[in-house]
Amino acid sequence: MTELSKITANVNVGMNEVVSVFVAQYENGLYDKKATLAEQIRLAKQQLKDIDKQLIKSINPSDHDVSVPGLGLMFKHVETSVQWSALYNGNHAKTIKIQLVLRDDADVRICNHDKYVPIPSSFIEDKARLDSEVQTLSDELVNVLSDIKSVSRKERQIRGKISEMKLAQDGNDGLLANPELLKLIQVS
Repeated sequence: MTELSKITANVNVGMNEVVSVFVAQYENGLYDKKATLAEQIRLAKQQLKDIDKQLIKSINPSDHDVSVPGLGLMFKHVETSVQWSALYNGNHAKTIKIQLVLRDDADVRICNHDKYVPIPSSFIEDKARLDSEVQTLSDELVNVLSDIKSVSRKERQIRGKISEMKLAQDGNDGLLANPELLKLIQVS
């Protein structure tokens, strides 16, 4: 006795119950995949933040505090930041920006000065790889979320497949090749 005949023979188990089991398994798989992808995206984004932190940490602020002897002036480190894009930074993409302030003996700010240090290529390559990974994972997550929203389609596919198997088992698989029926489902 085949699995399909067992379903037909057992009046306690109907099509709805069988479909529900498959749909539940499908949904569980989608939600598991969603959780896995979300965690992978979170980890990749954390690695991107760690790259910035590591680059900023590589700059010793005291190395940029410079006195101008005889004039009573001093350049003082204010802030360090990472500039990946040239969008707001002119030609200073892929640099570490070191902001300095020129002050006099009375600690009066005279002017600001920005210094740019190129980011080592290994960091640029790591960032490009992680950015690509985040994009790929995000695209995959969008597809999973779309599949979650369209579970009813999967339910129809399961019902259709079970019905197709029942028709074949009962010797009525000729209906599946009927030209008039096939014309009704033809997508033009």
